[in-house]
Amino acid sequence: MSDSATGKTLVVLPSYNEKDNILALIEALLALGSSFSVCVVDDSSPDGTTTLVKNAIASRAWDSRVHLITRTKKDGRGGAVRTGLRWGRDSSRGFTTYIEMDCDFSHEPKAIATGLALLKTGGDVALGCRYPDGKIEGWPLSRWILSFCANLLARVLI
Repeated sequence: MSDSATGKTLVVLPSYNEKDNILALIEALLALGSSFSVCVVDDSSPDGTTTLVKNAIASRAWDSRVHLITRTKKDGRGGAVRTGLRWGRDSSRGFTTYIEMDCDFSHEPKAIATGLALLKTGGDVALGCRYPDGKIEGWPLSRWILSFCANLLARVLI
């Protein structure tokens, strides 16, 4: 993927108890190109996600492309996303494209190229989803059904 495809891109990762996935996801996102940066917004995960990311930032050669915001309490995904997007907007890093995604690899980082290509054709927004090729592991049946129904409703309405 060309680093100049859409300018500087910020990927916001709202996190809570993501220590098993977070570092691999950050590495996968940074591997997409030097124009990609990551902002992890963690809600003080009791599993040590914040500490893990903080230590990785200090010890890895990520060239200041990873930023960590730790919120003091679990306050929801929407608020975490807003916090990360606001940080990106207010920073002096010149981000031109913003992405938000789950930390559990239910969204494949390599699929970001497809969304960025859509933006290059004149779109203002590109949306990705878990279906049809995404993976979801460990969800209870009720969450599978809710997700399926929400996607079905979206297809009917669009």
